[in-house]
Amino acid sequence: MLVNTQGDRFIREDAGRDELAEAIRSQEHGFVYSIADDDFSTLQEDRDFLEGLVLMGQVVKADSLDELARLLDLDPVLLNTAIADYNRSVEAQNDPRFHRKTLINKIDHPPFYATAKTVTVHHTLGGVEINERTQVLNSQKQPIPHLFAAGEVTGGIHGANRLGGNSFPDCIVFGRIAGTEAARN
Repeated sequence: MLVNTQGDRFIREDAGRDELAEAIRSQEHGFVYSIADDDFSTLQEDRDFLEGLVLMGQVVKADSLDELARLLDLDPVLLNTAIADYNRSVEAQNDPRFHRKTLINKIDHPPFYATAKTVTVHHTLGGVEINERTQVLNSQKQPIPHLFAAGEVTGGIHGANRLGGNSFPDCIVFGRIAGTEAARN
């Protein structure tokens, strides 16, 4: 769940990356907090990794929501209300305020965790359009002879958004295709 620097929820967290980025940028100070509870994962590796982030100061851990609000300088009433509303949405499988579609886990098992989130560039959604052979396409969607592209310079494969985790596989897979195709030409 995401809350702003006052402690209030401001968007459906399963929105597209472009919508999330715009909403985060519009928040005071340009950052927000991601809130989770102790049920975030059953894997010991995840728990060990999270505790390491707590020790490094990248994640804040608290035994209560009031303590979390105090540590983050959030309005405790807003934070408690936002989380209670969110939990009711999970129970009802209906988010009347933001219309989130994925409502799986309530946030109700201490300890609670928070980490600051801001918008960063980590994948380019635009760029030259390519086809499945990595040929760069002109404005009429025709391949430009002897021009191939892969990685962050490309667009068109994913449309206006992308699936998380695609950047490295895209670079590797399309890079190999582009190299093979260029060597043939």
